[in-house]
Amino acid sequence: MNKLFTFIFVLINILILSKMLNAAETAGLQFVLLTHDPKTVALMDSCVSQTTRTSFPVELTPAVNTVNNDIVTELSSTYLRGLSDSYGYSIKLTRTLAYNGTTFIFWKTGYSAGEIHYTKLDKTGKTVFEDSVNAESSGVTALTLSPKLLRVSTALISTGITLKYVESTLAQCCTVNTLLADTGINCIFTQIFPIFSLGITLNNAGFNDYSYDTIKESPPTLLRAAVGLQAIPFLPDCVTTIAYHKGVNSNNEWYSAGCENRVSEKLLIRFGLKLYDGYTTYAAGGSLRIRNFVLDYTVNTTVNGTMMHRAGINYSISSAVYKETIDDIYNKGVEYFESGDYVNASIMFAEVITKTPEHADAVRMLTIIGGKLK
Repeated sequence: MNKLFTFIFVLINILILSKMLNAAETAGLQFVLLTHDPKTVALMDSCVSQTTRTSFPVELTPAVNTVNNDIVTELSSTYLRGLSDSYGYSIKLTRTLAYNGTTFIFWKTGYSAGEIHYTKLDKTGKTVFEDSVNAESSGVTALTLSPKLLRVSTALISTGITLKYVESTLAQCCTVNTLLADTGINCIFTQIFPIFSLGITLNNAGFNDYSYDTIKESPPTLLRAAVGLQAIPFLPDCVTTIAYHKGVNSNNEWYSAGCENRVSEKLLIRFGLKLYDGYTTYAAGGSLRIRNFVLDYTVNTTVNGTMMHRAGINYSISSAVYKETIDDIYNKGVEYFESGDYVNASIMFAEVITKTPEHADAVRMLTIIGGKLK
């Protein structure tokens, strides 16, 4: 029944998006829809494909899953310093339905860029007055729907779709409001070591054109494809992602790669690079977990050599039911392992880590199974 539901869900996605794609795209919303989260920037948006240990941002891929009855509230704030001081925030509320495991995520993000200062002169060249305007302010209000994780042989498959309402104002004079959509699929192959994942996402497909003042534009639709590797023998705590990004109706394309390494249960470090139009830019950062808080920092370069600094703080609350359900899945994996059924055991442990990346016991068991299957 769940497979039939997922098939119908994917078919609806294809039919909807075939109506939404436009024939042309220009630059307007490309800047508005850039990611500002320090974790995502540190990996240069390569984290389209999720592995068994790390779930990546819903802003990049809607193919996300949680365990039944889990409610997660997440609040985060970001400060960006570079060409100007900018601020961002995000709110995420997740609910998974008990009867079929479908996950709903309501999320909202906002971003405010720095000020542009200007001076008005009279005919003699004397300053009449000085003023400033906000360079950009934008917000996204979205709902993501992702069916229950599917097990097909030794693969874990997730799908999803996001509908998002985008509001953007440039220089306090040009405003646009439009409805966009994302859809994606992610496959985790648990019996390939290193553990291998493949993700494909279509971002920012639009229902119609929009206008900044009198300038008519089409949504900056992006096709992203990425692979992820985990449990590399000499780097067991490292997740590596490599992605290709292509403008659907433009010549824009680039490559990016990211690496996230778990130094300890509380500390993560990240590195990333991006190849675009003959330029290479770099990023580095890390996260420190303190109870329910996570402190993030990232520094990255731009094509003109400017250094951009991002600092963020994240607070999340999850229900007790979530931990109990995770323990049930983990214990089932242990039972499979002790009976010698390593295939089903790895699927159980992989599902645990998909939901709780910090679950060290599940990571260790997957590594042990990998050694036995060599």
